[in-house]
Amino acid sequence: MTRKTILNCTMAIAVAALTTGCLKETESEFDKIVERDDAAMEHYITTNGIDATKTQLGYYYRKDVEIEGATQFTNNDVVGIYYEIKTTEGHLIDSHWDETKSPVIFKYAQNGLWPSAVGFAAGLARVGEEMTLYIPSYLGYNTYAYQQLIPSEAHLVVKVKYARRYTEAALKQHEDELIQAYIAENELEGFERLESGIYVRELDAGEGDLSKNGNSLTFSYELYQMGIAEAIQKSGVNQNPTISLGSQSNLEFLNKALVGHPKGTEVEILAPSYTAYGEAVQVIPQEIRLDLVKKGELQNFAAPYAPIRFVAEIIEIK
Repeated sequence: MTRKTILNCTMAIAVAALTTGCLKETESEFDKIVERDDAAMEHYITTNGIDATKTQLGYYYRKDVEIEGATQFTNNDVVGIYYEIKTTEGHLIDSHWDETKSPVIFKYAQNGLWPSAVGFAAGLARVGEEMTLYIPSYLGYNTYAYQQLIPSEAHLVVKVKYARRYTEAALKQHEDELIQAYIAENELEGFERLESGIYVRELDAGEGDLSKNGNSLTFSYELYQMGIAEAIQKSGVNQNPTISLGSQSNLEFLNKALVGHPKGTEVEILAPSYTAYGEAVQVIPQEIRLDLVKKGELQNFAAPYAPIRFVAEIIEIK
């Protein structure tokens, strides 16, 4: 596979809707951007006397901590990382290096993480190893800019620790611990944990017959990433969804948490991602996710491997 083919796959699959600038460019225009950015990064590496290896994709890496015998990451592994992202000018974009906190989790795949080069570099690492990555803009945020935090066409210097490889069981335990910690920290009462790992409580009681599988159920809702105050999606006036309760086409948490309540009930649901919106592109820093959704540049509004908070009122049961 040629470098151009790899880059085309990288841009088309891994960053897809996120890098709208690249998608609008012709191949020749993109080639010019790659040539320009490669020259700028090579100049930065040479001028600063940095001992780093250039990859076929175009980013450079240096291993700062090597761990012989540790497990090598392979395709489709779920990886937890700590990181610090700066521009080559030294501007701090984001830091998540406190190991007393949970790592940021993504799937090591072509569409697993943005900036894409940070995700791809997992294939060069073993569990616990630390690297410094030198990333040209076309493998970083490209033309995307966010307030004063992310300048357009920024070249990046990223310190990253590929700290952990997660099994499916470990991921479920991780999300359950996040939910329990959220309930404890906010001193919330009345939640019932379902066998599926979903937590539900009634905020306001309704009246009448209880909802059951097969009912046509209409509800209003607000959706949040758990722990974040601003809703990432909500129903509008006269735009409340109707589902057939129990249908396999529904998200699991809806079938599990909206059954057994009368009309007028308001419920609060804390649902792990595997019962909700499942896998998605992980985005760092996480605060830009909502901006990308609002701009229509990211379809997956819920972050991967992280619980959601869902508040709904049952409006009609038929």
